[in-house]
Amino acid sequence: MNSNNNNNENKKIITFDRIIRMIKSNNENSKDIVKIDLSDIDADELDEKCFNTSAFPKLRRIICDNNKLQILDKKSFGNDFLKHLTFVHFSNNLLTNVNAIQQMDKLTTLTLSHNKLKEFDSNLLLKNLKNLKALMLDHNLLYGEFVIPQECNQLSVLVISHNELDTLNVTNINNLKKISASSNKFKSIPNVNMHIGLNELRLAHNKIKIKNSDSIAIIFNKLVKLNLLDLSSNKIENFEILLNGLKGTSKELKNLSIRGNPFCIINDDEDNNKEHTNNNNKILFDELTTIALKYLPNLNIFNFQNVKRINNENNIGNKNEETTATTTTTTTTTTASNVNIDKKQTQQQVNNKLMEKFNRKQILRKKKFNIKKITSTRSIKISK
Repeated sequence: MNSNNNNNENKKIITFDRIIRMIKSNNENSKDIVKIDLSDIDADELDEKCFNTSAFPKLRRIICDNNKLQILDKKSFGNDFLKHLTFVHFSNNLLTNVNAIQQMDKLTTLTLSHNKLKEFDSNLLLKNLKNLKALMLDHNLLYGEFVIPQECNQLSVLVISHNELDTLNVTNINNLKKISASSNKFKSIPNVNMHIGLNELRLAHNKIKIKNSDSIAIIFNKLVKLNLLDLSSNKIENFEILLNGLKGTSKELKNLSIRGNPFCIINDDEDNNKEHTNNNNKILFDELTTIALKYLPNLNIFNFQNVKRINNENNIGNKNEETTATTTTTTTTTTASNVNIDKKQTQQQVNNKLMEKFNRKQILRKKKFNIKKITSTRSIKISK
């Protein structure tokens, strides 16, 4: 009995009174608060009714990262309050039970990354979240099949990377724009062909194998807006079978990564290259770009590097200069030097433009998906 009492006394519990005191110490009115940040206070538990509608009528966003919470219980929020929340962020805790979320039917963003979630009945927990647009469950202990119920058809961002999942079922919905499912146990590419607006698909570090091009084409032919595909570090054995299946996405696919698959050899040194030159099933890493561009001519980034192209105009110019060189030795030397300089400058300009474009996209993507940066005019940070 004494040990239990001592454990309870040592617990750091977030109470309603504590929140109110902190709000008053900041000269704020609780009825004006729209966001509360309870991060980094080493909290073990949310007290019953630490949030209620009458005290926080405008509260819509709760951030409670980097604590030791194990349970999200509806008793801590109250039924009426749960229905007002739109943004819930509980990353880096010890959560194993999040049953409270099933009543947050106004929720648009839910982040439960870096927790201990193992049992997650998505059909039960998510079926009422008809307004949910972004779901982050990465770095948990989820396993088996993960299903998105049809009620979540507003969902556009799904992040489930770094789990133990082997199946992803998103056939009940059709509005996903981004799927991140790297570092799981998928043996095949999930069927995502109904998500015609899909822009990013990340499936690196799985166990994916590909049998034939037709099976890939069925998945990718309708994904005409797919911009990024990451299949790095899987079990794909034939590069051209993969590329044949991806031809339907050739107009928009700008970023592809396939490094770390069995068919790919990284050129560490010349001896390593020579060692594998007779192996028909493997392709030297430096040759992959040339092959990829035959099928996907609009690639800008391949295996995390800018694609280097030589303009046809430069090739033609080189041939003309070679013809002229046969007539005058002096002219040949001068012209060839100029052509080489122009060629280098042109290629450098192309590379610079590609890099600038890539950096702009990265900045825009961060702004779009980095939900941690959402702010409000009336918010409060609770300290230890």
